[in-house]
Amino acid sequence: MVRPAAIGLFALVACTARPTASPPRAPAPARQEPAAAPAAVVPPPSAATAQEPERAYESIEARAKVRDVLGNPDRAPWRGLYRGGGAVRLRFDGPAVGTFAEVGLAIPYPVLESRTDRARMVVALSGVVLLVWVELADFVPQPQEPLVLASAPGRLPADGDGRIEIAPGERVEVIRTQDDWHEVELVRREVRGWLPVAAFAPVFAQGAFPARTQALAGTAPRRTRVFDRPGGKTIWRLPGDGDTEIDIVRETKGWFEVVLVQPCDDTLRVTGFVRRSDVRNVMERGHGGFGCGRLGMGTARGQTDDAIEVTLPEGTELFDDAGQLVGVARKHNVLRRTPDGTLQVPSRWGPIAVVAEVDATPLPPP
Repeated sequence: MVRPAAIGLFALVACTARPTASPPRAPAPARQEPAAAPAAVVPPPSAATAQEPERAYESIEARAKVRDVLGNPDRAPWRGLYRGGGAVRLRFDGPAVGTFAEVGLAIPYPVLESRTDRARMVVALSGVVLLVWVELADFVPQPQEPLVLASAPGRLPADGDGRIEIAPGERVEVIRTQDDWHEVELVRREVRGWLPVAAFAPVFAQGAFPARTQALAGTAPRRTRVFDRPGGKTIWRLPGDGDTEIDIVRETKGWFEVVLVQPCDDTLRVTGFVRRSDVRNVMERGHGGFGCGRLGMGTARGQTDDAIEVTLPEGTELFDDAGQLVGVARKHNVLRRTPDGTLQVPSRWGPIAVVAEVDATPLPPP
């Protein structure tokens, strides 16, 4: 049992034991998080490093392929018959650098790649080779696979009969369309026939038929007729101003079965029959190889007036303003450099601004 006196003493002590004022304590230190790894030091942009951000997503393999095509445009995997009329860009999603004026006759160009509605085309301009993005709608659709010319929609030659075949790259002009077939004219041949609509595309892989494949050959004069079968109907007449060399497959009862493919004109193959009396100089011959360039060429036009002329060494690589490889100097070249440091490549759609990774040396005053 607690006595009343004890209770009073406890209350007195409690009332007199209030804390006195004291200096404020320093706040507890904030909790320390584990130290993060130091960030990589990024050097300031310079002539040698300004292109690095683009290179982060332009793979080594992609850049090697671009270099290969710029050095030899015939190695581009695709071709396109370009008629112009639309915007031209250095980057797929970049601003237009100009508009390619529509031309009366479409020009074949090498094409590196295509995406959705655009294709990356190789053009040669004033000693510089450039890659530019253009609209797929500005290409003339052409056959993208080897085809046999039909005499009417769906009417192909019978097995063993003579025929006219075309490979991708043989230029055709569409005359009209009927039942999913195009009536076409072979532009350089003055020959008409029918091809399936589904076989046409804006760009295609260049094709070719092998030339000089037979052990026997002969010559025949201009306008010699080629028949679909011995004594049948004429499907072809030999072109040219003189004799044409033909491959002889076999002889049968006064007729030669022949194959016609001309070196450097190898997107057309005619198989048929020629009268034995029309062929002369029958002989055995060897086989030869031929190289044929097909690069389309651009036309230079104008430069800016507020620029100085500089020399550009052969092989200098050219980049757009984001550092993507878009061109190469094919020879020791003279371009103009504007006050902002870009070089001006003349083209048929106006000057194109590019950047060189090497210093361009101003020409000495005259």
